[in-house]
Parts: sequence; structure tokens; C-alpha cells
Amino acid sequence: MHRRQLKKRVGACRAQASELMCQSRQTSLDLRRGPGARNGPDYRDAPSEESAITRALRRAATAPLGAPIFSPHEGTTFNSHEEARDFYNLYSWEKGFGVRFGRGRKNASKYQTKLDIVFSCEGTSKNSNSSIRTDCAAKIRLHRRSDHAWYISSVNDTHNHRLTEAYSENKQWKSHGYIDPSTKDLIKKLRENNISVGRICNILGVSDGGSRARMRKESVRSICAKLAQENMRDDIGKTLRLLDKMKETDPGLEVRFQIDSGDRLKMMLWCTGKNRLDYATFGDAITFDTTYRTNLYSLPFGLFMGVNNHFQSIVLGGLLLTSEKTSDFEWAFTNFVEIMGGKAPVTMLTDQCAAMAKAMKTSMQGTKHRWCRWHVLKNAKDRLGKVYSKHKRFKHDFNKLITDETNIPAFEKKWCELVKKYKLVKNKFLKRLFKHRENGQSHPSWVSFVLV
Repeated sequence: MHRRQLKKRVGACRAQASELMCQSRQTSLDLRRGPGARNGPDYRDAPSEESAITRALRRAATAPLGAPIFSPHEGTTFNSHEEARDFYNLYSWEKGFGVRFGRGRKNASKYQTKLDIVFSCEGTSKNSNSSIRTDCAAKIRLHRRSDHAWYISSVNDTHNHRLTEAYSENKQWKSHGYIDPSTKDLIKKLRENNISVGRICNILGVSDGGSRARMRKESVRSICAKLAQENMRDDIGKTLRLLDKMKETDPGLEVRFQIDSGDRLKMMLWCTGKNRLDYATFGDAITFDTTYRTNLYSLPFGLFMGVNNHFQSIVLGGLLLTSEKTSDFEWAFTNFVEIMGGKAPVTMLTDQCAAMAKAMKTSMQGTKHRWCRWHVLKNAKDRLGKVYSKHKRFKHDFNKLITDETNIPAFEKKWCELVKKYKLVKNKFLKRLFKHRENGQSHPSWVSFVLV
């Protein structure tokens, strides 16, 4: 009787196992089916179930000494493939290699049904001399279950390369710089409160060198850069909303846009009511200059500036550009004059930009164009650095000449004496300055561009 009952139980178990295998196959077929292919979320929502990482940490207390804590086994279940990747990445950190997502399979509904997580150096490269690919076959293969969970269907733990041992070597693997979503959220909140990247690294305990921390400073900096880019996506919308609010309190505010063929902002010019009032009084002589991509957006930013009766610098308008072509400056100068009631400045000082000079000839025909003394001296220092270091008196003589001499014949005579004295007759930079010396003349001298 006992033997019969045992046979019945064994038969029932075999039937149940066969049924489960059929269900598994049927589930796999359902996931891969064509027009009516299965669809659903990318993860399983099971908050009450213990995660694979938590189970591994709990078992670590009784594990043999030296055994890896996060060891992948067939049948290990995860709520998402990201969780599986984190688990395998922790194992790779313990063993000394890096991981990445490999090949996968999707059904007709773009529903992921299979995914490999492979060694970072998996595969081969045509350029074998410089490639780090070793064609290593180490990987885990994930399959999707009908409840949207993932499980390890196979494990290959065979490596054909040397595993890294030191923590400093482990930190070279890209996957070991991975930052989990909760830490990313913390970094985002810290950045929103204007906490510097260095302070964030200190808060998270990130350091360089041989630290055992899995997170690298480069990874934190990369996350902060991505967050900045994400914040920039809606910045034009934020700017328009800000300008609308400013318009409510400042009826004199004027804003001009230019949009490209893709409906993206190409240029933007704005002048407040105070800017326009100041220009009406102090707009005879102004300066225009662009900072070269020093802002977060890597765009040239221009400012129209003037000087009031107290010799204080005043802003007369702002300009944001995506390029610095002659057509761009023509649009900017034309619209600036229109905003200012059609009154063009008598004199405008700029740097030695040829595009600005061409634009002024068409958009500000009655305006005298002069070079800014500060830019001329700055460029002279950059281009004549060797002369400055070789001849201590050259800088004094050069600055005194272009600053103090107001008589044209006297200036030209002293200029020739200067270049002969320091053997700079063939110097291309000084020859160009002398050729365009009229850009520094207001009264009969070159001293006008020393105004700023």
C-alpha cells in the first residue's frame, strides 16, 4: 500500500512538473507571438517581495569566508532587468570585471522577452591592436516571465582574461561607476539647492585614488552634467514666462526673436524700459561685445553698454546668439536701432571682429566704428608676448603711443620709429593694426578707441 501511494505521488509530481514545463513553454510562446504578441510594463510591481540583493546580503552572514556575496544562479528572480544588472554588477565588482547590457529580443509589440548581461570586453574588434575586446563569453541570460518579472535562465562564469584584483583597478571598469536611482535623486536635489559638485562628492563619500567606494567623482560629474542638460530643455519656456512677468511690471520692455527652420530659437534681443531711457540720454557713444561661450549653454552672449554722467557703466540691451556671422550681427544691430526708436549711435566701439564691422556698414551706416582699446591691448599681449618678455620697455612705449599721441602725422612718425627700434617692421599683427588705424580715430587721432 505504501509503495502504491509513493508511485501515485511520484506520478502526480511528474504530471505537475510536466504541466509547469508546458506552461513555461506556453508563456514563452505567448511572449514571442506575432500580431497578438504580449505587451506590458518593463518591470514587476512586487513591493512586499524581498529583492535578490536583499536576500544575498541576508545570506552573506552564513556564507563561507571568501565566497562572493552576490553570486548569480539559474532561477534567481528580479523585478526588472535593471535590478538584475545591479546584482550582476555587484558580483563583477567582487570578482574583478565590468558588465554591460548585451543582445536581447523583442516581440512584435516591442516587448522585451530576453536579454543578456555580458562582460564589458565581450565580442571582437576589427582593430585588434587598440581594442580591449577579448571575446570573453562570460554572461548571464535573462528571460521574462508572464508576470513581467525576470529570471536568470543560464550563467556562464568562464573568463579568458585576467581578472582585476586591486580596488584601484576595479574602478577603471565603467559599470562600477554606476549610480543607483535613489542616489541620482539625492544628487538632483542637492544641485537644485546650488550645492557644488565637490560638496556633493564629500556628502556621498566619493573620493579618488585607492578608495573602496564604488562611486567615482567622474560619475558624479557626469550625472550633474546630464541634470544641467535636462534643466536646459525647458529653459526657453521658462525664459518666455519670465519675460511675460517682466512685461507686466515693465511696459517698456521690448523683446525680438529669430527662429530657424526647425522652430528653434536662433537669436534673442531684449531691452528693458530703463535701457531705452538710458539710451535716449547716453546713447551717443556705446560699446558692443560678446563673451565667447562662457555660459552653461555654450552660446555667445552680447551686451550693448554705455556710460552715464557719473562715468558708470550702464546696460543698454542684451543679445543671445547661436552663431557670430555677419547676418546675425546685421539682424541684431538693425533690431536694436528699431527698439531705440530709430536712433543709431554716433559711435560704437567693438573688438576687432570683421563680421561686426561688415554688419555695421549695412545696419548702422551713419555710425562711426571704432576699436576698443582694451581689446587691442589684450590682443597685443597675446600676439606680442615674446616681444614683451624680450624688451621690457616695449609695452610702455607701445601703450604711451596709442594712448597719448593725438596728432596724426606725429603718431605715424612715432609708429615707424617704434617698429624699427624693436625690429618689428615685418610683424603681421602690427602691420594689420597700422593698416586699420582709422578705426581708432574720432578726432584726428587714434586715441578715441582708448575710451574704454
